Amino acid sequence: MSRKLRHILLLTPFSKSFEIGVALAFGGVVAVVSYPIVFPALSARMPVKVFYLYLMALYPFCCLVTPFLNTAARAFSVGGDTGGLTHEGKIVMWFLIGLLMLVARMGGMAFPAHSIFVRRAAPSQDSLGATFGLLHTVGATGRTLGPALVRFVVLLSVYVLRSC
Repeated sequence: MSRKLRHILLLTPFSKSFEIGVALAFGGVVAVVSYPIVFPALSARMPVKVFYLYLMALYPFCCLVTPFLNTAARAFSVGGDTGGLTHEGKIVMWFLIGLLMLVARMGGMAFPAHSIFVRRAAPSQDSLGATFGLLHTVGATGRTLGPALVRFVVLLSVYVLRSC
């Protein structure tokens, strides 16, 4: 999520590299603090399967909400789209970005839950390594093809919008 958020932030008036770094660092701090505390507490209160579904539902929410950061930044900009943010705009943007990073990092707790499922799905202890190897191969393939597919969709959408 951090790479996607960085690209969105670069398209807004809120685009100083230091500020982007602080926002992404906040997401890292949230993850480091929340994973060892929140995940065990919440996974003990509900079945891991239900917890996993709730956490996975956070990702589409983050993807749908992220473009609205640009809209909010433009609404609080001085001098139209090319100006900087007003004082109130900076406060609103920091709050929205912090909230988005918090939700995205909470969604990141789906990966430990996913590892629990993979461990339970392995036919035996001897095949656990092969099962995790297959999991990481599929994940790496998705991370390799995903950016190219997204670029293609964005370029296609720009082409379609220009032709209209």
